Amino acid sequence: MKVANIVTNNAVKINNDFNIVNSIDNIIIGLPTLIIGWDIVKQINPDADFFNRKLSDELFWTFYLTEQRDLYEQDLYTFKNHSYKNLLSNINYEYLDFILLDNSEILNKFKEIKLKQNKILFTINNMVYIYADNTIYGINLDVVEFVNRDKNKLFEYLKSFIDVFLQSEQILIEYKDYMENLNHDYKFIPYLYFINNHG
Repeated sequence: MKVANIVTNNAVKINNDFNIVNSIDNIIIGLPTLIIGWDIVKQINPDADFFNRKLSDELFWTFYLTEQRDLYEQDLYTFKNHSYKNLLSNINYEYLDFILLDNSEILNKFKEIKLKQNKILFTINNMVYIYADNTIYGINLDVVEFVNRDKNKLFEYLKSFIDVFLQSEQILIEYKDYMENLNHDYKFIPYLYFINNHG
């Protein structure tokens, strides 16, 4: 899975989440793109402004490291953060609060989730995260227990209608780099798994 494109003629120290190419013709359409090098950006856009390094909502440029080291490092860092935020921009998060929601509301939510496609469940630290159709649902099993519900029974019920159950140890190793770039926000793991396997 790639989160963004970088167009450059030079080596870039960045992880494999980025599609690094030497021509704008080789980018993955639909992903944010950073062009590195004043010479390249002038070929692509002769009207490019030396001071404005944002060409459009998803097209940016910066100098080569050898041209402007400070701006290069700052722009690369900013672009990296933008790319990861962009990856998650269409994802909704809904916390199913067993204290505030009554039984019928919770059952309706479960019915809603059941009807969705590609349901992926991940659990860590007594939190359950289910991804389905651009929504991540969160359930705190400690809260379930606090309101005198059987959290083990609930967990088995959830597993009965999901499509993929992710084990935390192996998946955390697999998605370690993503988590570092997403501030260890584990709720996104089922979504990352989905786009890696269906995107």
